[in-house]
Amino acid sequence: MNVDKRPNLLLIEDSATQVIAYTDFFEAAAWTVSSVRTAEDGLVEIEKNMPDVVIVDNVLPGMNGDEFCRQMRMNVKTRAIPTLLFTSDETEEREWVSLKSGADDFVRKSEPMEILELRARHLLSRVAPTLSLPQTENRPEGFRCLLVDDSPSCLLFMETYLESVGFEVDTAEDGMKALAKVGEEDYDAVIIDYQMPNMDGIEVCRRIRKFEPRSQSGVVIIILTGSDTKEVLTRAMEAGADDLIVKSAEPEAVEGRVRAQIRRKNVADENQHLATVFKEKELAVIRADSERKLAQVKLEAAEEITRMKSDFVATVAHELRTPIAGVRGAAENMAAGFLGDTTKDQREALSIVIRSTDRLTRLVNSLLDLAMIEAGVMNYDFQTVKVNALLSSATSSLQVVASEQKRVLNINPADPDVLINADQDAFEQILTNLIGNALKFSEKEVTVRADANGDHVVIAVEDDGPGIPDDEINKVFDRFHKIGIYAKKAGAGLGLAITKGLVEAHSGKIWAENCAEANGGGARFVVQLPTR
Repeated sequence: MNVDKRPNLLLIEDSATQVIAYTDFFEAAAWTVSSVRTAEDGLVEIEKNMPDVVIVDNVLPGMNGDEFCRQMRMNVKTRAIPTLLFTSDETEEREWVSLKSGADDFVRKSEPMEILELRARHLLSRVAPTLSLPQTENRPEGFRCLLVDDSPSCLLFMETYLESVGFEVDTAEDGMKALAKVGEEDYDAVIIDYQMPNMDGIEVCRRIRKFEPRSQSGVVIIILTGSDTKEVLTRAMEAGADDLIVKSAEPEAVEGRVRAQIRRKNVADENQHLATVFKEKELAVIRADSERKLAQVKLEAAEEITRMKSDFVATVAHELRTPIAGVRGAAENMAAGFLGDTTKDQREALSIVIRSTDRLTRLVNSLLDLAMIEAGVMNYDFQTVKVNALLSSATSSLQVVASEQKRVLNINPADPDVLINADQDAFEQILTNLIGNALKFSEKEVTVRADANGDHVVIAVEDDGPGIPDDEINKVFDRFHKIGIYAKKAGAGLGLAITKGLVEAHSGKIWAENCAEANGGGARFVVQLPTR
């Protein structure tokens, strides 16, 4: 409840005369009052406008007050709302039945309105958090209770009764002994006689609250008195008591009020725990959302940086093509004698220039290819073709290269009917890059194997070279990456990055691994492509 506004009271009463009387009294006491005539209308009203306190008459047309309280306690949203049941029934049994049905307090209509308002306001001060989940209404046996009374006969009477209905009971004959026990033991409730020598029940209650402020684990305190006048009730509530009961009441009524207060404390404890848990969950969600957003921002920034790099590389590469072609053309003309006679040394120098421009042209073309692949603008001509036909076409020229390098290139084709959807030029570039790379590092031979495996075909290119260092194996497909100990043999470090991009454009996967030492060692590059 917001302490800066008048508390809202819902009055459920079918007598128009009594509604007017109670409304006038409570509004004069700084309450905002709304009223309905039936319990059914009360349940509807609570769903629409959650009141701070409900006062309900027991005798109503249709559903009575007891059933209304039970319905309130069964509803997750409303079970924590303080509910006070009042009635014209003067019997002792009426109080016990009302409290057992789920009411937090009980007042007879014969009592002064001041008592009703004081008890309603006290319930308001003990209101539980509104967050709630269902729990058992009455924990059966096991409540621990401390009885404090200087009368041995009263102690024995109440102890015998409460133990018979499932309470675990401890006793104390005066206030000092009671305080000592509360300091050493955990109790669900302390029932204190109002009138005791040396230290009365009010002072005992005040000291318990002083050293154990009411909190999630606070003990329920009930004071037994010979009179429940407004003055006595006010003193008890100000001292921190949860309820005040006339000592002449039947033991069933005492039990009912004790159970009602313990039930209310347990609801408050549970709701406070759930509020803490939900708050922690809410913070966790906020943190997770923040981390997700931060990760998204980082990802977008990384993608933007990659795009900018690709754009820059593509622009530079494109701009280099024309001057490189001009340099090569001029060198060829000079070497051919179109610009005058040249010496042998000049022709050798020009030959170096031509080879260098050719290497630079290949690098520029690789940069452009990689930029287009990463940008997703590379053009492909996908067709359904036989894997073995592509293998044969791609490796025919490489057999010559292998022979020149005194290496053996072994081809183990797949089953003749295995089909894939591929761009022939891109597929040949994949194999050319992988086999060419393997030939650089092999000692004697390179083997290409193609095998159908379910709905995929796996193509492996193996060499018998030194293999890939373990700390480098996950970096070989990075742009410009060169394995440190083999850097002199490596090119610009773009071939495998381009190969990976082309494989992924074919909806495939590629990875690198080392061959087993028992099989001669070396590196193996594996391409997995979907079959048709």
